[in-house]
Amino acid sequence: MFADRGALRGMGGGLLAGLLFAGLAAGSFAQTATSDRAALVALYEAAGGDDWADETNWLSAEPLAAWHGVTTDRDGRVTLLSLHDNGLRVRISPELARLTKSTGLFLSRNALSGEIPPEVGSLAKLTTLFLSANRFSGEIPPALGNLTNLREIDLSHNALTGKVPAALGNLSKLASLNLSRNALSGGIASELTGLTSLIALDLSGNDLTGSIPAGMARLADLWQLKLNSTLL
Repeated sequence: MFADRGALRGMGGGLLAGLLFAGLAAGSFAQTATSDRAALVALYEAAGGDDWADETNWLSAEPLAAWHGVTTDRDGRVTLLSLHDNGLRVRISPELARLTKSTGLFLSRNALSGEIPPEVGSLAKLTTLFLSANRFSGEIPPALGNLTNLREIDLSHNALTGKVPAALGNLSKLASLNLSRNALSGGIASELTGLTSLIALDLSGNDLTGSIPAGMARLADLWQLKLNSTLL
């Protein structure tokens, strides 16, 4: 199916997607290297892959580990996707949720826009999520609170709005949370005081109001705290 990259590019987007997902529908979405490959192709199509700075081996028949920015395990499953500063644009495809073995998603410093797909919240093995310096808008998906293995989140320098989701307080392993330079509003949810592993918290450059939850003082490992000057 992937033997000829040029032939793939010559197909219409709808036909390509149909070929990729044929046989995976109707309850047969087995989590395999094949479904990972389909998820990456969906990302390529959604994020303007033809214009990326480096698209080495993408859409080719090479093993996924040979595709630029992709790391896999011995079974060929994607464990890391690193496309930092690579010219991605438009949007993230929700099909990334199929990368169920992934522990790291690094898509910072691109031109991705629209909302962060809530489907990202199903990547249960994820430990690092870096989406900073893009053009994301809308609210932070509360579904990110399902990622209980997360240790680092950086969503800074976007155009995110709404409140900081209380669901993020579920992330007991989280060491670093950076939501700075967005347009977040409202108060700091008291649930964030449950982030007992937190070392660094940056909420500066937003429109947050109200008081700082008293429980923040009990976060023993917190050594870096950056907040709005309007917070009390």
